[in-house]
Order: sequence, then C-alpha cells, then structure tokens
Amino acid sequence: MIRIEIYIWPFGFENKKKLLHVMNIANDGTGSKESGNYKFTAFRKGTKSSIWREGKIEKFPRLRLNSWHLLARILPKMLGLEKDDEKLE
Repeated sequence: MIRIEIYIWPFGFENKKKLLHVMNIANDGTGSKESGNYKFTAFRKGTKSSIWREGKIEKFPRLRLNSWHLLARILPKMLGLEKDDEKLE
C-alpha cells in the first residue's frame, strides 16, 4: 500500500505541522505482473479514517511507469476532472 500524507508547516516549523489530507493507494490483486489495478481512498480534511472519495485505476503499466504517474492518473479521477479514462480536457 502507498500512503500519501499532506501537511502544512506554518512558517516552515515542523513542530507546528497540521495534517491536511491523506490518501491510501492499494493494489487490489487482480492485475498481472505488467499491469496493475489499484484502489484509492482519499480521506476528509484532517482525518485518516473519514472517507471523502474512493475509486479505481485499472491496467496501470507498473513496470513502465512509477508511483508519481499513478498519482497523476488518480488525481483527475478523484477530483472529477477527467474527460474519459485516458485523457483530460
């Protein structure tokens, strides 16, 4: 599983950091060696348990692309910005 946590550090002070957002990304076990299927769960602001959005990315070429690419595919889907499964407007 991949966990992404976004914090704000007021004035750059880590000891004052506040959690903004959390997302979990998990392989659902239905893909192949070359192509993975992933479920994502984004949580409500400031929580690690109250679900805000969920979704799935299928046929991700995990041997060719990395986790940044996976996140780049998740964000438009999570935010409703996708035109279709492959392209953004």
